[in-house]
Amino acid sequence: MDEAMLNAGTQKLLKMPKWKPLLRALFTWQADQDDEDGEVQLVKVEAALAPEAAEHLRRLGITWLHIFKELEKRGAGKVTLGRHGRPTRFEWEEPPATFAQAALTFMDDGAVPASAGAEASAASAPLLVRYSFPLRSELMLEVRVPTDVTHEELARLADFTRLLPAKG
Repeated sequence: MDEAMLNAGTQKLLKMPKWKPLLRALFTWQADQDDEDGEVQLVKVEAALAPEAAEHLRRLGITWLHIFKELEKRGAGKVTLGRHGRPTRFEWEEPPATFAQAALTFMDDGAVPASAGAEASAASAPLLVRYSFPLRSELMLEVRVPTDVTHEELARLADFTRLLPAKG
């Protein structure tokens, strides 16, 4: 992963306490998206993150557009305002999921991921498979596990779920 992906300006933004919850929500969501074209529509971000982010955005007096413009200033991508029937969007300079993972790692560890090239990082990272589980008729859970998961690891996961607090 190229260290330039998280330049000093982006790192400073990621450390700002008032922005951290919003950026963490954005990058967590972005890391799970399958869009490889590097473009995200702001209406999709707003819809996906509305419940958890709306109050925080209101308190700060900003919008998602403001956040993406700050990311643009720091070289993370480019904002294109919607015209001619196209929505406002942000085009990432790097693959969105890769950038999001780097940002989340930096936010958690305070360090830029080691520079080893995007290909090496992708090759060494385990591939994850997403499984859905209908817990209730109105509630679907998702779990992501590596494609090379072992029976021992699945047993540990099962043991973990038995430790979760439950009612009744």
